[in-house]
Amino acid sequence: MPYRTQLFNRHKGNPLLTAADWPYRASTVFNPAATRLDEGATLILCRVEDLTGHSHFCAARRRVVGGAVRLLLIRNKSKN
Repeated sequence: MPYRTQLFNRHKGNPLLTAADWPYRASTVFNPAATRLDEGATLILCRVEDLTGHSHFCAARRRVVGGAVRLLLIRNKSKN
């Protein structure tokens, strides 16, 4: 087995989500995990940092509708 210098290979399409994709103002979005669901949608769990530097977790679903990719943010409703 050849020696690998990288543990992970970054996908050309990264980042999957950015602060510009968010429905409210955010400083940055981290994309830590994605999984494909049985129905074919992709569930993305991400950490969002707001403009004050506080982080919170959110989930987004990516699905293809009529050939177009649609991203639906599942908002975190908790009051911290």
